[in-house]
Amino acid sequence: MNNLAEMSDIEKMITSCYFIITTLSTCGFGDFFPVNNFEKIMGIVLMIIGVAFFSNFVSTFIDVADSLQENSE
Repeated sequence: MNNLAEMSDIEKMITSCYFIITTLSTCGFGDFFPVNNFEKIMGIVLMIIGVAFFSNFVSTFIDVADSLQENSE
C-alpha cells in the first residue's frame, strides 16, 4: 500500500470513497482488501449494487407481507 504522501489526489479520493462505501454498506474491511484503484472501484460498484439489491428485496418482502395482512382483515 502506498504512503499517503506518495498518493495522488485521485488515488486519495478513490481510497476515501472505498472506505466510506465499505463502512456505510456494513460490509466491513475483512481479511481481503483491494490493493489498486481498479479493485477499489470494482468494490465500490459491487457494494452499491449489493445494497440496492438487498433494499429491493426487503421492499418487495414488505409489500407482500402488507398485502397478506390487508387480505386477512
